Amino acid sequence: MEAIRNFPDSEPIEEPRKTRQIIRYSIAVAASLVLIIACITGYNFYKLSSNKVFASNYHSYELNTVRDGDSTQVSPVEKAYREKDYKGTVELISQQRTLSVKETFLAGMSYIELGNNAKAIEEFKKVIAGSEDAQNNLFKDQAEYYLALTYIRDKDYDFALDMLRNIKENHGHLYHKKVTGKLIRQVKLLKWR
Repeated sequence: MEAIRNFPDSEPIEEPRKTRQIIRYSIAVAASLVLIIACITGYNFYKLSSNKVFASNYHSYELNTVRDGDSTQVSPVEKAYREKDYKGTVELISQQRTLSVKETFLAGMSYIELGNNAKAIEEFKKVIAGSEDAQNNLFKDQAEYYLALTYIRDKDYDFALDMLRNIKENHGHLYHKKVTGKLIRQVKLLKWR
């Protein structure tokens, strides 16, 4: 007890106050950052739509151009597609009984351009099936990618995710680099909406 009595009276130490103040400001800054990130994420989620995801990843398919012009014959379907006459392409395809894999693919692309998702999906499935049967992989990779995009626009997110994951896992796929983690996350978010 004697030691307590002899202890000189001193003013309170400011150290705990400063520490508490620093902790309080740090928590306030962290909470503000979390709130800002939550608001940005919520805004992006709210603004996300299947049409926006489709449009940001879709690029119209361009056929290769033959330089010597007369060496190969161009089918009327291919000619109509090159001229961006998508209705004409679809009409020509409906008149033919047998289609090549290329013409079937062009039909699918024409239906995408015309906004007919169901017919585009049907044609791309034919291309994929025809490529597996005939061992003709010429248009298989393109058909898989555009089929996934068509599923997104048609709001069939489960099918789209399966296709996108298969493309992403296959390093030899022509569209492997176009299928990013961001695209897959966007489709997952659309699925949750």
